Order: sequence, then C-alpha cells, then structure tokens
Amino acid sequence: MRLKNIEVGYNVASLSTVKSLGIENLRVFFTGLNLVTFDKLKDFDPESTSATSYPLNKVYNIGVSLTF
Repeated sequence: MRLKNIEVGYNVASLSTVKSLGIENLRVFFTGLNLVTFDKLKDFDPESTSATSYPLNKVYNIGVSLTF
C-alpha cells in the first residue's frame, strides 16, 4: 500500500487582520508526493520493473496563495 499524493490546505479569508492588509483571500497549503510505502521489501519500489532502479524521491511543498 502506498500514499502517493496528499494536499492539505486552509483558507484564512475571514480574519480581520487579513482584510486590513487588503488581502481578499489567503490560503496556506502543504502537498506531498510519494510519502509512505507499506511493504515488507526494504529499499525497493514495488511498482518498479527493474531491480536496479533508484528508489522514488519524496517531495514536500509548502505554499501560500494570496488574492488581492
């Protein structure tokens, strides 16, 4: 079993401090790719077709989206 993609975000549009700065919408988010693989094999990708391939990279992104 594998957790391939996840995105978690939060909209902070209703705070008065955000509105006083002239921001209509503020969104904070986290995305992750290839986060967890549950298997009994160590250092091997179960989806790989080659026994000599590199393991998958984990990718983490944190961001902010603003609308003025």
